[in-house]
Amino acid sequence: MRALLALCLLSAGARAFVWPHVSTRGGRGRSASAASASAPSEDEEGLMVTIAKVRRPLGVILEEREGGRGVEVLDIDPRGNAAGEDVLVGDRVLMVDAQQCGDEGFDAVAGRIGESAGDRVELTLGRRVGTVRLIWPNGVQSGALPGEPLRELARKARHPVKYACTSGSCGACEHRLRTPGDEIRYTRIC
Repeated sequence: MRALLALCLLSAGARAFVWPHVSTRGGRGRSASAASASAPSEDEEGLMVTIAKVRRPLGVILEEREGGRGVEVLDIDPRGNAAGEDVLVGDRVLMVDAQQCGDEGFDAVAGRIGESAGDRVELTLGRRVGTVRLIWPNGVQSGALPGEPLRELARKARHPVKYACTSGSCGACEHRLRTPGDEIRYTRIC
């Protein structure tokens, strides 16, 4: 694992689209909508892509992915500029401003962010299709696929959860959830 670096940005607006994967004779190809950037690797097939313009300092911690191919958001400072914007823990950095960096290492991506002109940096971020936004009571935002266990997500978000069992039968881990339509639901995080 490479060194971590705290950065700060804030999203003024975001656009989302799917980063398609087009295969040509077993290799990675390009599509018309992604002609300026190389196609994602097989583990990134069908990424939902969002573009966030984040004010400096970003307030995120980036980490190089295993194998040195790309960088992802490891943590977001709840008081930082990226908090509350369309940047989620687990997002992959695909481009910084107009420069493709989806397969570059940590040092190259951090360098692109540092060299970016202006008080905002445009980040093109990829996340798995179907990802939903979780906003924890401590302000940390993360992404999860429906049905993904919340216990590990709560740990990564540094949200304390009380446990008395590991099956959910005791109810100690029950938390109130609010849906985007302000509907209240209850779930057991373990």
